[in-house]
Amino acid sequence: LTLVADEARAALAAREAEIEAVRLEAHGAEDRLEKAQAAHFAAENEVRAEEAAALRAKDRLAGLQQREDQAQGELLEIDEQDALLARLAGWLAEEVEAQTEAESNLTEQLATEEERLAALAAELERAEAVVHELRRVKGEAQAAIASAQAKLQGFERRRSDMLTRVERTRAEREELEGSQLEHAARVRELTTALEELRAGKVASADEKQRLEEKLAELKGRVVGTEKALDEAKAEFQKKRSRFHTLQELSARLEGVGPGTKTLVATKDPCILGLVADRIEAPAGLTHALAGLLGSRLQDVVVSDMSRGRELLATLAQSRKGRATLAPAEPRIAWAPEAVPTEEGVVGRLVDALRVDAASLALARAYVGDAVVVEDAAAAERVRPLLERATVVTRDGTVFYADGRVEGGQGQEAAAGMLDSKRETRELAGEVERLEQLVSERVAEHQSLREGIAETQGALDRARQQAHKDDLALVTTEKDLQKAQGQLEAVRRRLEVIAGEQEELSAELAEAGYERDEAR
Repeated sequence: LTLVADEARAALAAREAEIEAVRLEAHGAEDRLEKAQAAHFAAENEVRAEEAAALRAKDRLAGLQQREDQAQGELLEIDEQDALLARLAGWLAEEVEAQTEAESNLTEQLATEEERLAALAAELERAEAVVHELRRVKGEAQAAIASAQAKLQGFERRRSDMLTRVERTRAEREELEGSQLEHAARVRELTTALEELRAGKVASADEKQRLEEKLAELKGRVVGTEKALDEAKAEFQKKRSRFHTLQELSARLEGVGPGTKTLVATKDPCILGLVADRIEAPAGLTHALAGLLGSRLQDVVVSDMSRGRELLATLAQSRKGRATLAPAEPRIAWAPEAVPTEEGVVGRLVDALRVDAASLALARAYVGDAVVVEDAAAAERVRPLLERATVVTRDGTVFYADGRVEGGQGQEAAAGMLDSKRETRELAGEVERLEQLVSERVAEHQSLREGIAETQGALDRARQQAHKDDLALVTTEKDLQKAQGQLEAVRRRLEVIAGEQEELSAELAEAGYERDEAR
């Protein structure tokens, strides 16, 4: 018996060494996979950076295109203003030419009349000389009559000329007064427009500043969201990689016996999984559950025991190992003992397990009413207080009701299986949460980018409008200066005409006195 026991221990030690070697190889493969995934993620980051640079280049190209279109629009406006100024210059030239021509005509008429007057005076003097020579007998009275008659004739001509000039100046004055009213109204209109443009320019500047501040804020926020998105993606990739690794290990049934692997590999509909798949212990009680159940965690849960026995028969025929079947809904009488209230007692193990309603009977059948205690000392105190319940410590030492005590090493594989199952379940929820978080941060990041594009567009439009307002302001100021100049010119001309009318009135009065004397 001693020899057989030694051989069994040697075989067990060799098997454990093989298992440890396989576990080390698995850990190494997992490390290499994580490094490869990290490299892949870094490459994805570089691709995203290049894509972001390409997007910024496209945005800048679009901005340059808009500036080019804006410059074309401004060039057309300048051409239109040049054409308008050219027409205005032509009109002023024609007006000056007409005034100059009118003045020249008046000067020529005046010279002609003066020449005629001089000729008539000379002729009169010659006639008077002849009359004086021929009619010496005529007295001074006849000479005075002749002179008076000549004065009366000259007065009528002068009077007619002055009345014509009075009528012409009156018509011009009426025309200038109407033009003065038009120019004054134009000045008031342009002054109001100028004030509105200046007020609008201030409002446009405020709006542009607000948009620039908003754009800067959005750009700052998008940098923060991009960093948060990268962090969430990195965490998501890490957790998902670990989750997939655990799923692959679970699918390969690492640490499970060959018979159980063969049975599960059949994928028969009656096979519901392993006991370890349907019972989960919290982290603090993993070793307690592993120590209590040990290899029984590898038992195959089936929904149909008849079909399960057929599968076992096939397994025996193929000589591929052994397996233990467990009914999914075992029929048990559940009458647990009361849990002692001694110091160091944690509680009934089955109450702390995480199982669904369908697996509760299975958990009770396997775990029973085992009580968990802190350590062996607490177990020694509690064991005598229980009639049939098993006592198990947190580290996995089991104290049976018949006095047997099981402990030491060997439950690490079972504990590792339980930890992997629990971690897989927790990672599933964490991966789902991180995936949702990544989606939310992607949506937030995209929303901020859209907000930046919208704000940039509004800012470009505000800048274009500000430029148009500046052009309109300059144009209105020039138009106002021109209108004020025209109004001032009309006022000066009215003053000149008023002076001319006063002079003509004085001349008419003086001529009236001369006419009365001549009569």
